[in-house]
Amino acid sequence: MKHAHSGMISGGMVVDTDQAMNGSCVGDIAVIEGGRLRLNGACSGDLIMESGETILRGALAGDATQLTGTLTVDGAISGDLLIESGETTIRGAVAGDVQNRGGDLKVYGVIKGDLIEDGGTTWVDPKAKIMGDHVVRGGLQHPGAHESPLERPAPPSAPEPPDPHATDPEPR
Repeated sequence: MKHAHSGMISGGMVVDTDQAMNGSCVGDIAVIEGGRLRLNGACSGDLIMESGETILRGALAGDATQLTGTLTVDGAISGDLLIESGETTIRGAVAGDVQNRGGDLKVYGVIKGDLIEDGGTTWVDPKAKIMGDHVVRGGLQHPGAHESPLERPAPPSAPEPPDPHATDPEPR
């Protein structure tokens, strides 16, 4: 059975059925087994996915934690996103850091913070934007990741000017 919420919900909510949230929620949202949430509105709290599926088309002001399940971010998360396991697709924006500890992450959108890989698999589309660092634990960074000023190599030195008295070994 599908439940649609269009007004304001004060306090948190637990999603264990098929629900659409078109209004706003003041508090945290937990998606548990059997839950399917389509968040089209706004939530001022955190999102905790213990299981199920969430499609975020609206705005989440807090952090999101995905323990398992499927999360699709087409809207915006103002806080951080922590992925323990499950499948995650980011086509929208995450303002904070995204940390993948063991999930299957695909990034097509924008991450304003750092993208941190501790485990799982992470794929970043060439058109995606990672504004912070893209770090793989163990000290490696992906090509194209932003480097801190301390890690940035010195620019190459300018070439020596040609010696006007040297002879050119090959005619031009």
